[in-house]
Amino acid sequence: MRKEILRQITEIEMNHCKPCESRINNTSTRINAICAECTHGMDLRRLGNQLVSEPFLQRHKWTKAQKEYVLGHIKTLGLERGTKQSAKKLGIDERLVEQFYFNSKKVAHYEQRDLSMSI
Repeated sequence: MRKEILRQITEIEMNHCKPCESRINNTSTRINAICAECTHGMDLRRLGNQLVSEPFLQRHKWTKAQKEYVLGHIKTLGLERGTKQSAKKLGIDERLVEQFYFNSKKVAHYEQRDLSMSI
C-alpha cells in the first residue's frame, strides 16, 4: 500500500505539478495557496495524510537508549546500513527507525533517499 501511495504522489508531481503554469510563473509564497485550491494539490495532501496515518508509523514508544543507539549507528554506518542494523538489533521495523531518524534530524526523506525503492 505504501509503495502504491508513493508511486501515485510521484506520478501527480511529474505529470501535473512540474509542468504547472501557475507554479512556474509564481515564485512567491502564494504558491501554497494556489496548490491548496488545485485538485492535484488536494490529491497530494490526501495521499500524504494516508502515509503519515499508517498504523506502523505510530506504534513505537522510543526509549532514550534506543534513540541514542539509532542516532549513533546511523551517524557511524550511514543511513542504509545504520537503519538496517539498528532495526535488527532493536527488533523494530526499518521504516520506524528511518522515520525516527528523519523526524529527529528534521530532514525531508526525499532529500536523503527515495523511500519508494526501500519498501
